[in-house]
Amino acid sequence: MSRTATLVNGFQQKLTVKPYLAWPLDQPRATFGTVAGFWNLQARMTHVLLPDNLKRGGESVISGIPDWTGLIFTTSDGHAYRPGVDQKTVTEFYQSLSTRNGLVHTNVTWAPTDGFQYQLNFTVLAHRSRPNVGVVRLDLSSNREVNCSVIDVLDGAGAVRARFNDKAFEAADNVIWTGVKPTGIDYKTAHVYSTVAYESSDAELLDHIDQTRKDATRSRWVSQNSSTIAQSWDLYLHDGQSLTLYKYVGIASDDAFPHATYETAMKSALDAKATGWNSLLEEHELAWDMMWESADIIIPGDNELQTSVRASLFHILSSLRSENEAGSGISDNSITVGGLSSDSYAGLVFWDADTTRLLPQAIENARFYNYSGALYPWTSGRFGNCTGTGVCKDYQYHLNTDIALAHWQYFQSTGDVCWLREKGWPVIKNVADMFAAYVVLNETSKEYETILLGEPDEFAYFKNNGAYTNAGIKTLLGDIGPAAANAINQAIPHNWSTIAKNIRIPIDHNNNITLGFDGMQGDWKVKQASVALMNYPLEYQISEEHARNDMAYYSSVNTADGPAMTWSIFAISEAQLQESGCAAYTYLLRSGEPYFRPPFYQFSETAIDNYENSDDFNPAFPFGLYPAFPFLTGAGGYLQIFTHGLTGMRSHLDYLFLDPTLPPQIPDGAIIKGVKWQGASFEISIQLGYTTITRQELSVPADKAPANIRIGKQNPSHGDYKLFAGETLRIPTRRPDKNNPTTNGVINLALCKPVDVNTIVPETQEQRWVFGRYPASVVDGSNATVWQPLSPKRASVTINLGRKVNVTGMIVNWGSTPARSFTINGHKDDETTITSLLYNTDYVNISAPFNASDIYEVKIREGNTTVVQLPEVFEATRISLTIEGTQGEEQRLGATVAELILV
Repeated sequence: MSRTATLVNGFQQKLTVKPYLAWPLDQPRATFGTVAGFWNLQARMTHVLLPDNLKRGGESVISGIPDWTGLIFTTSDGHAYRPGVDQKTVTEFYQSLSTRNGLVHTNVTWAPTDGFQYQLNFTVLAHRSRPNVGVVRLDLSSNREVNCSVIDVLDGAGAVRARFNDKAFEAADNVIWTGVKPTGIDYKTAHVYSTVAYESSDAELLDHIDQTRKDATRSRWVSQNSSTIAQSWDLYLHDGQSLTLYKYVGIASDDAFPHATYETAMKSALDAKATGWNSLLEEHELAWDMMWESADIIIPGDNELQTSVRASLFHILSSLRSENEAGSGISDNSITVGGLSSDSYAGLVFWDADTTRLLPQAIENARFYNYSGALYPWTSGRFGNCTGTGVCKDYQYHLNTDIALAHWQYFQSTGDVCWLREKGWPVIKNVADMFAAYVVLNETSKEYETILLGEPDEFAYFKNNGAYTNAGIKTLLGDIGPAAANAINQAIPHNWSTIAKNIRIPIDHNNNITLGFDGMQGDWKVKQASVALMNYPLEYQISEEHARNDMAYYSSVNTADGPAMTWSIFAISEAQLQESGCAAYTYLLRSGEPYFRPPFYQFSETAIDNYENSDDFNPAFPFGLYPAFPFLTGAGGYLQIFTHGLTGMRSHLDYLFLDPTLPPQIPDGAIIKGVKWQGASFEISIQLGYTTITRQELSVPADKAPANIRIGKQNPSHGDYKLFAGETLRIPTRRPDKNNPTTNGVINLALCKPVDVNTIVPETQEQRWVFGRYPASVVDGSNATVWQPLSPKRASVTINLGRKVNVTGMIVNWGSTPARSFTINGHKDDETTITSLLYNTDYVNISAPFNASDIYEVKIREGNTTVVQLPEVFEATRISLTIEGTQGEEQRLGATVAELILV
C-alpha cells in the first residue's frame, strides 16, 4: 500500500493511494477527491447483502469531483512532469505533510534528458478557514535556458461516479471552470473554478507569459474526460531563473451551497487570488494554531507516541468543520470511514455516525417493516434508506442504540436543552419505540428477547439475544430514554421500564462471563470488539469483576485478522478496570502500532496489508484482504485511549467524571487540552505522581457558574468538587502498576519494569514478534496479553529491575503455547555484560494440557505455568528470559509468554 499526503479542510479533500478496494465496490484504488455529502444514486453495488432491498431504491455512493490540484510542466522536446512520470527521470524527490497546518510540500528534481535539470517545488493547501478554497503553488527553475510550458488542469478523470454538466475557458483573469453532477442525481452539482497568477523578478518574462495563454483542453498531456478543462502558458526560462505560479481554486456543491453554487466557487477563487498567497497562508496557519490551542493531546518526551497522536487528530479534524458553520450545509454530514479522501466502503456512513438529518427516512424504514419509531440502515449516504448494503432488518440492530447513545452523550456534554428537545429527543424516542416494538416476550422465562440479529462481532450473524444489542436496549429504555424525557418534561411510555428490567442478557453464570449471544461456546472466535463495548462506550456493567472477566476472556478469543478499532476499546477499559499492572499500555501499543502506515501515520484497517495473498480466504474479510485506507474509525478509537482511557472521562448530566491514570511507560505524562463539559473547558495534565485539572477561562457567561467534577472512587482524593474558571484541582494519579498485591506471599518484582529485547543473543540481528504480541506483555500484570516471537528460533527479553533486588525464583505463565526449552540468566549490575545462568531446561512440561472435553466451555484459561525455585538467592539488576521452540500447532510461530513473575 502506498502512502501519500492528504489535502484536507473538512469540506473538500484529496488523496492518492493504491492498489485496490474490496467490499462493496471491488475496484482499483484511485486518485480521489470530493466534497462532503456528494453521494450519487445507482441501482446496486458489486456486493449486495440483501438482494430484496434492491427493489426499494438504489444505493448511494460517494462521487468524486474533478481533480483540482493539477499543474503539469512540459518541455519543448516532448516531456512532461505529471502523474505517471517515468520514475527514472526523477533524481530527487521529497514530500512532507505538516500535521500542524496541513501543508503538503513536494520538491522534485527532474531530469528528463541529459544535461537538463528542472527544480519543481509544489506547495498545496486546503484552506482551513475558507472551506471553499484550495491553493497550489509551483516554484520552478531550470539549470539551462529552455522553452517550456505549464498547464493548469481541472481533471475530470477524478470525477468518478459523476457526469459532466458544464465547463468553460474564460477570456479574463486566467480562469477555467467545470461542473459535474453525481450520477443519478440531476438536482445536485459541484463546481470547481480555477484562476492562476504568477510572479517573477523578470518583468519581461511576465509580459511574455501574459501573451501566451491558450486553451489546453485538447493537449495530449491532459485526460480527455468530458469534464476536463485546461489552460496553458509558454515560458522561456534562463539558467537559474525562477518563476512562481499560484493556482487559486474555488469549490462548491449545492448540497452545501444550494442558492449560489457556481457563484460561491467563483467568488471563493477570485477572492483568494485578490488576497494573495502570503495572506492566505497566514490565515490558514492561524486557523490551525487556534484549533490546537483550544484542543490538543500532548505527550512530552515520547516523539513516536506524540507523532501518532497528532497525526490521528489531524486526520480526524481534517474531515470536520466547525460547529459555528452549522446551518450553512457544509457541516451537516457525518464523517465517513475513510474521510473525504477515500471511497473505501463506498464513502458510506456506518453505525452511530448517522445524524438527525436522516431521521424522517429512518421513520419510513421502520414503518415499512411494521415497527414503531425509527430504524436506521447499517450504512447510509444521501438518503438513509434500506439498501442492498444498508440493511435495516435482521442485521446489526445495535447501531440504532449506538445512534441514540451518541445523541444522549452530546446532550450530557453540552447541557443544551433546546437541542435535546428539537434534535436529540426525536431520535432517542423513535429508536426506543422501535426497540419496544421489536423485542419479543418469552412466555416461559418471562424475559424479553431479540431474535435474528447481528452483533458488532461481524462473525455473529443470524443470532438471538446478542449481548451488546440487548444491553444497549436495556440502557436505552431503562436509563437514557427516561432521563432524556425527564430533562424536557416528556411522558415516559410505561412499557420501557418493563422491557429494560426483564430483557435477557446471555451470561455464563458458572464463570461470570457474558456470552456474545445465546448458545455461544468456547470455541467461538470474535472478529472485533463486541461484548467489550458494553463496558465502554455503553457504560453497562453487571459488576466491575464481571467486566474484568469479559475483558480478559474476549481479549484472548479475538481473531488476529480483525479491524483496527478493536484494541482501543480494550485499552480504554483496561485503564479503568485493571487493579494491578499496566496492560492498558500494552493495548495502547496494540491499537496503534500495527496499523499506522508511514510516513504520515495514517491508519490502515488491518495490521497486514496482504495484497499478494489477498485471494486466500480470510473469514474477517471474505471479499479479500484489501483494507480501508485511510481508516478514520481506527484513528478515532486510538484517540479515545487518551481522552477517555487515561483521564477516565465520562460525561454525566450533573457532573464530569474523571479517574486519571498513567502507565509508567509514559514517564513524562500526558496533557489533554480542551475537554468540554456544559460550557466549561478543561486542561488535564496527567503525571506519574499527580494530575492537575485546570478549568480554562473562556470569557463567556458560563465562566461564572461552577463546573461539577467527580473523581472516581479508586482515587485517594475521590469525591465531588466544584471548579470555577481559572481554578485548578490537584489530585493523585492512580497507578495500578504500583499496586503489587501479595498473593500467597508472592510479590512480583518484575511488574511493569522496563523490558529490553534481544539483549543476550548478539548473533541474532533482528528480533521480531507477532503483531500485537509485544515483549512488554510479559510484565504487564495481565495473562490476557502475551509476547510471541515471529519464529520458534531463539528469542529473549531482559527485564530491567531498576536496582539490585534479591530474586529467589520465577513463575512463567506460558499462556496457551509453551516453549520447548528456556533459559533464565541474571545480571548483577548494569555496568557489565557478564551473566549468571540461573536456570535452564531442555523441555517445558505441560501443566495445563489440551482437554477436548472443555473446549466448548466459556472460561478464562489458566495457561501453562512453570515454577522455578532457585537454589540460593541471586542479587540481580536484570533478569533475562530466553525461549526456543514451540509446542503449539502453528510451528511457524514462536511460543507465547503471558507473564514472567519474579519472586
